[in-house]
Amino acid sequence: MSDPTAAAAPGSSEARLRAARVRAANLRTAFVLVAIAVTFFAAVIASKSMGGYAVGLTIVGFAAFAFIAFAIGRNLVGADRVE
Repeated sequence: MSDPTAAAAPGSSEARLRAARVRAANLRTAFVLVAIAVTFFAAVIASKSMGGYAVGLTIVGFAAFAFIAFAIGRNLVGADRVE
């Protein structure tokens, strides 16, 4: 088995695979950050339109809980995978 910390030759299939994994991880991170931003904006708009801050805080709290549960669940499901 090869050393995972060793640098792959540019243009090799291993380097392309590593670049694809990094790109996929970056896209997942970007998606999560955009989803968080959209959720916060939705909470602010909902609290202004409904006239109370409790609605906004409820939406933000639920979204934070959902994101944390999703992240923990995703790590638990993927914990048995070996790369």
